[in-house]
Amino acid sequence: MSADQFQNLNDQIIDMSKRIEAIRLEYENIRSECDKEKARLQDIKKQIADQEAIIKNSENSDDYAKITKVVREIWYYCLSNAYAPRSCPFPPLFNRSERIQ
Repeated sequence: MSADQFQNLNDQIIDMSKRIEAIRLEYENIRSECDKEKARLQDIKKQIADQEAIIKNSENSDDYAKITKVVREIWYYCLSNAYAPRSCPFPPLFNRSERIQ
C-alpha cells in the first residue's frame, strides 16, 4: 500500500468518524426533544383528567342542578317572550322542544 493510498484511507476514516459523531449528536438532540414532548403531553393528559374529574364532580352536585334549572327557566322565558330574544343574554343552550324540569 502506498503512502497516498494510506493517507486517503485514513482521511476517509476520519470523515466517517466525524459523520458518525454528527449523526449521534443529531439523534441525541431529537431524542431529547421527543422526551420533552412526551413529558409535555403527559402533563396535558393529567390536566385533562383533573379537569374532567372536576366537571364530573360538579355535575353531580346540587349547585349544578340548581344553576341548570335557573338557566333553563331563563332561556324558556326568552323563547316564550316575543321581545326577549333580542335582549336575552343567554345563547341557545337548550333545544326549544326540551322541557323545563
